[in-house]
Formats: sequence, C-alpha cells, structure tokens
Amino acid sequence: MIMVAILLPSYKAFGDTINKVLVIYDSYNIYGQNDNILNEINNDLMLNNVQVSLENMNNIDDKNLDNYSKIVFLNCNTENFNQNFIDKINKVSNKLIYISNINNGEIKYSNSLSINYLKNNSFKFRQDLIDYTLGKNVQSNKFLMINNVNPFINLNDLVAKIKYLNEQGIPFILNTIPVFENPNFDAMKRFTEVLRYAQASGGYIVLSCPYIENENATSEEIFNPMEEGYKNYINYLVYPIAISMPRYLLYRNDMKEYVEKSNTIFIENSNVGMINFGFENATFKNVINQIQYKEIDYKNINSNLGNIAITIENSTSLNEFKEDVQNLINNRIFFNSPTILDSNININGVDVTCSNRGLYSNNKDVQQNTYISNKDLEKGNTSNQVSIDNKQIDISKISNKVMLLAFIACVLFIIITILSRRIDKRKYFK
Repeated sequence: MIMVAILLPSYKAFGDTINKVLVIYDSYNIYGQNDNILNEINNDLMLNNVQVSLENMNNIDDKNLDNYSKIVFLNCNTENFNQNFIDKINKVSNKLIYISNINNGEIKYSNSLSINYLKNNSFKFRQDLIDYTLGKNVQSNKFLMINNVNPFINLNDLVAKIKYLNEQGIPFILNTIPVFENPNFDAMKRFTEVLRYAQASGGYIVLSCPYIENENATSEEIFNPMEEGYKNYINYLVYPIAISMPRYLLYRNDMKEYVEKSNTIFIENSNVGMINFGFENATFKNVINQIQYKEIDYKNINSNLGNIAITIENSTSLNEFKEDVQNLINNRIFFNSPTILDSNININGVDVTCSNRGLYSNNKDVQQNTYISNKDLEKGNTSNQVSIDNKQIDISKISNKVMLLAFIACVLFIIITILSRRIDKRKYFK
C-alpha cells in the first residue's frame, strides 16, 4: 500500500486573517502582447488568502490607501505621471510594490519587480511577490480532484477509482456537475449512490458550475441550476463542501453575491479577457487553483505559492488513473484532506460545514463513515449503513453469512474436542 501523508499546517489556523491589497494598474498587459499580467498577479494574491481590489491608476483620487496592508502598482506602459498621482502614491511608499520594466525615479517604493522577470522566471517572480506581500510564512496545500463528474459517465469505473484511492489512504475531491432536472430518475439515484460511496471512502464533493454554452449568460442562468442541484444533492444525503467556478466569472460584479455563498472556491483556469475597470474580488477564506495533471510543473510544485488542486479527468482509464496517482506520489506530492480548509457553503438556508471536527448540515452531524445504499435511503435507514462494490453487493448480507459460518465452525470445533477427549480416555483405561 502506498502511504500518503496528510499534511497539517504548523503555523496559525489556515485562513485566520485576510490581508487587503490594492493593485493599481495602468493596463492589464504590455502593448502588442497577449499576456494578461494583471490577472496573473490577482490570481497569485488570491491563492494566498488575500482580499484583492483592482483599480485603474486614473481612478484612485478617492481611494484611501491607508486601508490596505500593501499596494501593488503594475505599470505596463506609462512613463509620465501627473503630480497628484505621484504625491498620493509616494505617501504609501513604505508598503508599495512596484512592478514594471520602466525605471521612473519619481515613484518611491519598498520593493520592485520587473515584468521581464515574470516572463523569464515566472516561478521566482511569484515567489518574490508573495514574500513582499505576505512574508515567507505561506502554506501550500494540495488536493487531488477527479474532474467533470456527472451522471452520464461510467459509474462502475468511478467506483473503482474511489475504491483504489480509499485503499491507498488518499483523500480526494469529486468536482461534480449540478443535477437540476429529473432528480427522481433512476440515473440520479444510482449517481448519488456512488457519491455517497465516495463520501464514505475519504472523498468530498465540490459543486461546479453547470455547463455554460454562452459566456454572456446571466448570473441567474448560471447559479439557479447550482441552487437546484445543491438542493437535490442534499435530498440524497450528498453534501457539497465548496463551489468550483471558471476564473472569468470571478471578474463579474453580478456574480459576487452568488460566489460568496461559499467561503471556499476552486478556480478553473479560463481566458479572462480584457480587464480595464475597478473591481474588488469577492471575499473567500480559501481559494484553490485547479491545475490539470498534464500541466504540472514538477520542479516547483512543492513550493509555497498557494493552494492547488491537481485534477484528473473522469474519462481517464482506471489503469492510467492509477499510474498518474503513483507518479504523483513518486514525485513526493502528498495530498491534504479538504477538512483542513474549514469550508462552508450556505444556499437557501442549508448550511454545510466541513472541518477537522467533521461534516455538518445545519449543525447536524452528517458524516458518513460507511456507505448508505439506495435501499437504506428508501427505508429511511441511514444509521444502519453498509458498503458497496461495482456490483452493488450488500455487505450486511455477507456479514450474516460470515457469522453463520463462524457459528457452525465453533460447533464443529466443540464436537471434535469432546470426541477427541473420549477417545483419549478409552486409550488411558485400556
């Protein structure tokens, strides 16, 4: 068996304090280039439990810069500044981090980084940015996630992967599509049965966005299915602990009230597009960046640059899945349990919390240490829990057979013992 360490942070409780950082920018990229530098900086800070506000340099006159623990000034293209801007920014020079390729003697700062540095040594740039912003005491947690889990995949294959991870002692997450239509269909019942098996086998459920065909879909069109899916899962004793969302949705003000229904978000990489507006990120206790297995930078993966979830697609064959997991372990990548996040999600009055204390729904203990079958669910018997394999074997029946066989064996043993003693006595008195 592969032994996998569940790492616990050695410093203060994860997510205890949220630092407020203002990122002032003149442009989100350098003229003629496609790299969205502003998004990269915003993402790196969010991953490290930072409340980030974005503001164009032309709109900071009314900003109270004293309200922020650090100020980051991203200067992509501007060489000349008006005096009011210089005076205002220099008043906070002791907490200003200047990021630019342009040397301007009028701007005073405590630390500086070159944009070329970002392009030539991306890892070191990010490491320095986090050090300048937060200090060196940053924890990087890693999670294993099976991606795009839905009722239409090969569920027997998913059960086999869950069983494998459980046998190896590896905590894992299922990034699960909300089911908001036909919740009473047999396919839904079988699907949620497998999700309950995952919950009883060291797994945790994250609620992802529905499939979005139009990026301009309204917030209601995106989140209403999530609300309905959340309710349907709860009805089947499946308890999502957080939400998952494409990155570009986080830059939409109309999504704020929805994404803040959870204190924990798993971010899917996506094209953000142009950013040229003032924006304050939603407040999260935990932000976890999703990285596809095939895109891992093994050289720097264990460096403290924030929380990541390594995703493996559900369509990956079982043998390849096992090879991928073994490869991660061989590269000394160890996975945390999501309980370390102390996550919370509250949709329509149903509050689910997950921590080292357990899994709770509206303060009721709903931790599933063993699997609840559909038959048990229909009977309302959720305390007499059983187990499952690919053929849906009821282990309670197996247990009864084992007990019967054990009883018969005991009786036979007693009979043989009595007979052997009688034989010995006859030999003795001959």
